[in-house]
Amino acid sequence: MNYNAMEIGNFDLFTTKAEEARTEREYIGAAKDYWITRAQLERAVGGSLHPRQFAEGKSMPISNTQAARQEYPPGEPGKDYTPVIVSNGSTLPYKVVGGVKVF
Repeated sequence: MNYNAMEIGNFDLFTTKAEEARTEREYIGAAKDYWITRAQLERAVGGSLHPRQFAEGKSMPISNTQAARQEYPPGEPGKDYTPVIVSNGSTLPYKVVGGVKVF
């Protein structure tokens, strides 16, 4: 946005800037919703929505469904993840679904 002090007053400038900021927040929210929905859809179909084409004779990577069936040892706090520390020491209840903790 270009601003020339001789063309509009302060009120109009502030109103326009507020509208610009609101529009940017709405765009960021829409982009966030898109990526969340896309990730949920990919999880539902068990892989990428745009699978790569592999040359003949090349091995294909395992799918998300196959990876979810594999057993992995638990991670080490501080090495594989950063544990959340809560001031009152409470924890959230969770269950493991497909090898992933769901709270």
